[in-house]
Amino acid sequence: MEDGTQLPDMDEEGPELEWLALTERAAEAFCDDDRAAALDQWLEAVRISATFHEHDPRRACSLNNSGVALVLQGDRGAARATLGDALSAWDGACSWVADMALQPRARSSLHHMRMELQHRDRYDGPARKRFLLMLEIGRAATLSNLGGCLVASGQLDDGLCAYRDALAAGREAGEEGESVVRFIERGLAFAIDSETAPKESIHYEEFASQAGEQGWLIDLPPVMTDEGRLMAAVHLAVALGEAETR
Repeated sequence: MEDGTQLPDMDEEGPELEWLALTERAAEAFCDDDRAAALDQWLEAVRISATFHEHDPRRACSLNNSGVALVLQGDRGAARATLGDALSAWDGACSWVADMALQPRARSSLHHMRMELQHRDRYDGPARKRFLLMLEIGRAATLSNLGGCLVASGQLDDGLCAYRDALAAGREAGEEGESVVRFIERGLAFAIDSETAPKESIHYEEFASQAGEQGWLIDLPPVMTDEGRLMAAVHLAVALGEAETR
């Protein structure tokens, strides 16, 4: 990591941190145009994610990234099916968010801490609503990937429809979805007119460097919180630009 943050040694940690390390390194490799490394690490992350809870959002993330890998292999039929499975998994993750364990927030005073403990439901409700909106960012990334795959397969109308659904999902997330919305808008513009559409290199938001700061990894050895599991899924669901699917 550029800021010196290092993920734990995969050989010394459990499947959760192994999944995180593989998925982040795959995203880095993909952004560096090392597609072979990205493919290998994404597919291994898919295998690990199958051991998580049925509706864990990291399974949706891995299916999304597996769909990207299949696009890169040129297997667009399998990519469409896998991205469809990813969309179903994002939808299924809503029930996981409803049951996720919420970590108490640091408060500026003892009074605020007591109020949070006494009125936990009042604090938890807005948090769960925000986390459901975070799932929309993951769905938006997958819909964008599906749109690009469909356009590249010659299904322009269906592809444009998927892109527009992606925009709606990203906008649903409000300010936190702004970066993915901008990315999808560029993909949609490229699908409509590749000669005039602006182009941008693939990027992703680093997760590991934020995890400790945000309290998404706690204790020693580090353990992921439910919020960390969700945020890892959303941050590491790579959006594939339409230009890359040709």
